[in-house]
Amino acid sequence: MRFVLLVVVLFIGSPTWAINKCTNANGKAVFQDAPCSGRGEQIEVRPATGNAPAAAASQAVAAPSKPKPDSSSELRRIELEQYLVRNKRDQVNGNLQDCQNKLDQLARRKSTANNNLAGAVLESSISSEMQSVSVMCESRNRQLRAELEDLERELRDIKAKR
Repeated sequence: MRFVLLVVVLFIGSPTWAINKCTNANGKAVFQDAPCSGRGEQIEVRPATGNAPAAAASQAVAAPSKPKPDSSSELRRIELEQYLVRNKRDQVNGNLQDCQNKLDQLARRKSTANNNLAGAVLESSISSEMQSVSVMCESRNRQLRAELEDLERELRDIKAKR
């Protein structure tokens, strides 16, 4: 953590560094922070603003990269398939597991109640708590399942349009 903080402080407090593109004796381009001894040029480095110059954009396009989806619906399909639907299913399953764990814990507490008036009151109280937990869990589970169904429906619609 201290290292990260040190790096952040150094970058914030330091001036912009000059980068020089030099050509060595073999004719290869070499990048360095010291001025070039032979042929070379200084490259101006500015913070990213989101608006790349046209020359830099054309260089970035020329570089080989993995194919990119050609539309926003394709991006949404990928997002739904790889992240959103899977995460929502995990939430549904996690909610079911959490609820089952809470109910099991309450059932264990209920089984330790004494066979007397105080035990009967405790058992009744725990039964009410179990009922409350069941209702809350079922409500949350219905909400998560509805959200999952909406995501799955959206994914089916996008796939059908392809």
